[in-house]
Amino acid sequence: MNERDIIRRRQRNQRLTGQPLKTALEMVTWLGAVQAQEYEEAKWSVGQRLASGTESEVERALTEGTILRTHILRPTWHFVSRADIRWLLQLTAARVQAATAQYYRHSELDAANLNQATDLLVSSLREGQAQTRAALVERLLAAGIQGDGPRMGFIFMHAELEGVIASGPRQGRQHTYALLEVESTSGLEADREAALAELTLRYFRSHGPAAIRDFSWWSSLTTADIRIGLELNRTTLESWTDREGKAWFGPGELEPQSDDPQAFLLPTYDESVVAYQSLRNFLDGSGADRTLLTRPLVIAGRTLGSWKRKPAKGAVTVDVSVGRPLSAEENVQLQGAVERFSQFHGLPAELTTRIEEA
Repeated sequence: MNERDIIRRRQRNQRLTGQPLKTALEMVTWLGAVQAQEYEEAKWSVGQRLASGTESEVERALTEGTILRTHILRPTWHFVSRADIRWLLQLTAARVQAATAQYYRHSELDAANLNQATDLLVSSLREGQAQTRAALVERLLAAGIQGDGPRMGFIFMHAELEGVIASGPRQGRQHTYALLEVESTSGLEADREAALAELTLRYFRSHGPAAIRDFSWWSSLTTADIRIGLELNRTTLESWTDREGKAWFGPGELEPQSDDPQAFLLPTYDESVVAYQSLRNFLDGSGADRTLLTRPLVIAGRTLGSWKRKPAKGAVTVDVSVGRPLSAEENVQLQGAVERFSQFHGLPAELTTRIEEA
């Protein structure tokens, strides 16, 4: 299995190629969680993996609350299924809180401060509907809880990791918070080994081939916990060893699989990038470097440049920057990616391409 094989399998398992899923909820559940601090780009991350996903469909799932946006797995926002949020928090939140402790201390937030602020957030949200962050910050300030932007951010993150608040429906373009009133129905919250087994299976099935270090980075779980999860899936997951070590993946993935070469306008923090500790395979020896990981343009498994959406009235304008002229076939593949982006937003597309040679 060479680097191109790894990339091809990861793209297929993440549903960038092969058989797409039908709904945003199915996609988020399949991946386990989707990094989402860049909200608009995270919606595209989900949408481009669907058979005919649109921005309005993803937004509707978030408005209805079947998908939530919260801090989970790592100290950043993710989209997560409402049905999964309780057991995922139970499994990983303590590790994330420990990793964030230094930031709490730097912001002079001790347990008493954080608990006081969390209690106030809960009491404020019990009064009615979801509220914007600005409205809740006003309540905190009125109660004498001071803080600049980052300090307030840590207060909200702590409350999310404690499992008391999560995203609510947006008010216009403003994000809101609501009480997290979700009952656990899977039984995984009360069975840590079962939760370990489930998250291990989901990660390697949807992100493999991947190594233990990749899963540890993605989930914040310890190596010891991951080995337990792998042992619990010993009859389900398969593995393969190369000079970099052992990688795990879902059943039936060892045989070579070929997909038609495609282009992808990947968003910043796409799962195909952030789900792995090492970017060696993603960059594919193509001369690309980490500066291209902000909205990378990937064609036939190679990172060839970057892209951005430029403001335009009534249209989607995609500005692409590449390091060399694209071939006729690559241009056709790029146009296909732009058309998918256009369909997702429900707007006509315009493409501009620039060559920026090193």
